Amino acid sequence: MAFINPHHVIPGLQSLRADHITCWVEGHHGPKYVGTPRRSGNSLSGWIESIAGQTFTVNWHNNQRDYHMEGTLYIDGILCDTHIIPEATSFPEDKWSIANIGFIQVSPTSRRNFVFADVSALVHGPVSEASDPANNLGTIRLEVRRIRVDKAETMRSDYAYQGEALTTRYLPQELRDNTPHQVRFGQEYPQPTVRPIVVATHGGRIDQEPLYAFTFMYRPLEYLLERNLFPPQFQTPPPVIRVLTDFSADSPSAPSEAGRERSQSPEQSPPMASTSSAAPSQAGPPPYDDAQRPQERKKTRRVKRRREIRIHISEEEYVSDYEE
Repeated sequence: MAFINPHHVIPGLQSLRADHITCWVEGHHGPKYVGTPRRSGNSLSGWIESIAGQTFTVNWHNNQRDYHMEGTLYIDGILCDTHIIPEATSFPEDKWSIANIGFIQVSPTSRRNFVFADVSALVHGPVSEASDPANNLGTIRLEVRRIRVDKAETMRSDYAYQGEALTTRYLPQELRDNTPHQVRFGQEYPQPTVRPIVVATHGGRIDQEPLYAFTFMYRPLEYLLERNLFPPQFQTPPPVIRVLTDFSADSPSAPSEAGRERSQSPEQSPPMASTSSAAPSQAGPPPYDDAQRPQERKKTRRVKRRREIRIHISEEEYVSDYEE
């Protein structure tokens, strides 16, 4: 049996980093590759692949935490989330150094994920002038600022989203050609029973302008390859892994060769060798030598072990794909 390796990753950049702040977009199989990264001052940008129907999560990590940091997430120019990574003195645990943003809170008990969608399949309606669709469509932007926290309180659930929906956006034809995909909110689903700790903060911004800005421009893979925004390695499909479905020769539960022969039905069993002492026909196969059987079994065992090791190494390389 064979299947496409879901852990196939082209080696290269999979995040944008400025000083001690790292930002990346994660899809179904790990962090997405960032093509043609650029930096201008404290603004960083790059291209990522979007797949219609696939959910994603925006992650950012503060490796220093000497200030309270606010991350403001804009998708297609619309404010979708604001998260705080607190400074280390008040919250020393490492779990507070990272924020994962992949959904909006619809109610205290339900959520909706961010989903890439095909523009032609969306319902179009009026769009507000403030969102500036010509410049912001097809972008995921995280702005990071230092803030001052005057008060912090623990909540049982995050605030319900009150912003503009991503499901009804009017797109002129020229914008549809340039941005084939758009992000929308997925179907509403119940919040998991085990809820994360939510800490609400009250205070003000130290930086009025973003200290760092990370922009991911998302497009289908064909679009990125046509414009040389992704390396040509992405034109090659992911490798195929062949999985062994039969018993391994050295497995204790594997039946012996003799056992396999005895379990065959009469219709499947090969014809029994003649007990006649007459010389074999020149057209038939040479007589079987039992001395060759151990060597063949050893050879089969070595081949199967090598296949299993290759699969194991492939999975290990993917697990260590992104480590801060």
